[in-house]
Amino acid sequence: MASTRPESTVFFFDEGRFGLQPVTGKYWGHKGVRTTVTTQAGYENFYMYSAVSPATGEDVSLFLPWANTAMMNVFLKAMRKALRGRACLLVLDQAGWHSSHGLRVPKNIELVYLPAYSPELNPVERL
Repeated sequence: MASTRPESTVFFFDEGRFGLQPVTGKYWGHKGVRTTVTTQAGYENFYMYSAVSPATGEDVSLFLPWANTAMMNVFLKAMRKALRGRACLLVLDQAGWHSSHGLRVPKNIELVYLPAYSPELNPVERL
């Protein structure tokens, strides 16, 4: 797909999940007796949404609680604000929430999708 805006700044986008599965605790036990302790594992995660322009070094990043269409809309709104009216080509993978019907793409941002299963083409993957 050819861009209709050749003056656009190119940004590469991806999100990553970071989190913990902490299981810690202390207990008393008799010396020499193996004690069994029941624990309930909990997960604490967050997602980092980031777009980086290799040409200018600019970046837009947000920490968000989920990876879904609603959070992608929050990121796109922040991206629009950071661009201050400039045009942008946002290169991203084909995750379901990147192209869902509920996605609200600002007029100054054009989405360009990478081929399926090709993370090596997205430089932001290495961040």
